[in-house]
Amino acid sequence: MMSRKFVAYFRVSTKKQSLGLDAQREAVERYIAQAGGQLLAPPYVERESGTSHENRIELHKAIAKAKEENAVLCIAKLDRLARNVAFISQLMDSGVEFVACDNPHANRMTIQIMAVMAEQEARFIQERTVAGLAALKQRGVTKTGKPVRLGNPNNGTPEQTKRMHDGAKAKADAYAQSIIGEIRKWQAKGITTYKDLADILTGKFPTPRGAEVWQATQVRRIIDRAVNLQNLVC
Repeated sequence: MMSRKFVAYFRVSTKKQSLGLDAQREAVERYIAQAGGQLLAPPYVERESGTSHENRIELHKAIAKAKEENAVLCIAKLDRLARNVAFISQLMDSGVEFVACDNPHANRMTIQIMAVMAEQEARFIQERTVAGLAALKQRGVTKTGKPVRLGNPNNGTPEQTKRMHDGAKAKADAYAQSIIGEIRKWQAKGITTYKDLADILTGKFPTPRGAEVWQATQVRRIIDRAVNLQNLVC
């Protein structure tokens, strides 16, 4: 029986992130070894800014290679592949099979959800950075004489802070609505404890933070948020 072939795709932002590249390489090689697969050389390495995705030349090369070899495109983490849900959809439509080592059991729906979460997070980071730079330009330092901490929402204007908080709430609300149906389905089958529900969701759906393992408290918060949203509608 022939072993499955894999094409590795790595992404780093700058040349200073060699440690990040090494970590990705290790994760991919470990996954392929455990799967008993064959890694096709050389890997494709993309160097770009955090959210730029228009000209991912190496990714297009990796996709073409995977199609040519009937191989699986392998990445270390989903957010390394794209922080844009439209781009993820484009990749999925290409017909290339791909796997993320941090969540190898993810299906099409879970990958779509994770892409939305990653895209939202990238947008929030940008907004926090802009707010921090604006505060730095206006005040230079804080009252204590320490440099302004970039990325802290409290450094921005009240409008910027409110917008970021509203965005975070909208993100959490959208996620709760996307997964509450799955939770209700299992509750209807008699699975009612938060712990049991967390065990069922683990490995099938990403947590609100994009992890694989669910905790009972996360399930409770999802249910509470969904109930609150339903009450607002009513």
